[in-house]
Amino acid sequence: MLKLIYAAQRNPKLSPSDFIRRWRQHGAFTMSLPNWEHALTYVQALPLTRNKPAHIDAIAIYSAKDTLFDDTSTAGQDIIKAIEADERETFFTQIPAVAMWVSEHVLKEGPFGGFGLYVFFNALADARAWLVNINTNEVGRIVLNVRSDIAYAAGDTSVTVIPSGLPYEAVVEVNSLNVSVLTALHDSTPVDQALCVLTQEAPLWHASHKKS
Repeated sequence: MLKLIYAAQRNPKLSPSDFIRRWRQHGAFTMSLPNWEHALTYVQALPLTRNKPAHIDAIAIYSAKDTLFDDTSTAGQDIIKAIEADERETFFTQIPAVAMWVSEHVLKEGPFGGFGLYVFFNALADARAWLVNINTNEVGRIVLNVRSDIAYAAGDTSVTVIPSGLPYEAVVEVNSLNVSVLTALHDSTPVDQALCVLTQEAPLWHASHKKS
């Protein structure tokens, strides 16, 4: 499984409310493309007002089958160009620049939805130390995501490496239906230690769903 997490800013031409509509439109567009057959999960998490720092407008999780990059045809490249063009209308910068590929380690199973706290750490050791403070009985999903740049075969002999644009080494995602629990975790996280974003999650896709 391949997994991508991004933390993006809105296109400055869009107001905050217009951005939310445009972001949802962007999600619907990408889900309509032929290569969406590789997708496993897609969640848009809208940042709430209290965040460290406050300039993040969009957090998203996208996971896909390992076959995601198998199509190196012209048609496959055209899909990538179409996504990039739509990203330019939606975000301040292209998603690869504000994203990271990760390997996930599920510490506690749980669904998406409700509220999600996403904490980006410069060091994996800091992420593991922060996790010790979580009362697992108060939260739902807990996932430790570790930076893992990916590589795929671009031909018979060549290999293309896709680096992560974000500088972080780990992202912890914690979910709860009780926003006050996550707010307390958010407020207790030192601002100089991590990027800490409290969100409301919107699960848009799961592999068991069918397109309408």
